[in-house]
Amino acid sequence: MKFPTKIQVWGMMSHRALSELHIIPPEQTINGAHYRDNILAKTCSDATNRTANTDSILERSMLGDMSDFLFMQDGAPPHTANFTQRWYVEHFPRFWRKVE
Repeated sequence: MKFPTKIQVWGMMSHRALSELHIIPPEQTINGAHYRDNILAKTCSDATNRTANTDSILERSMLGDMSDFLFMQDGAPPHTANFTQRWYVEHFPRFWRKVE
């Protein structure tokens, strides 16, 4: 095929655990609102709020101490949108702002 189907996924990882993968529908445009409401508020929040210390890499806490958590993203427009940046401030004590 000249233009094969592409699959976009979003996920988080730490030295202790992985998040579930968020699979983006093939025709979905990822804007700031979709990123914040469907990825950050659901998949990301679920992963960062875990407290278990199980053997399952998909169930255990991402970090032993969330004060060590540093959230980074690239410069994609949904990541750098003003309301996305405000969401980060409200939910993560530390993250790399778009200027860093």
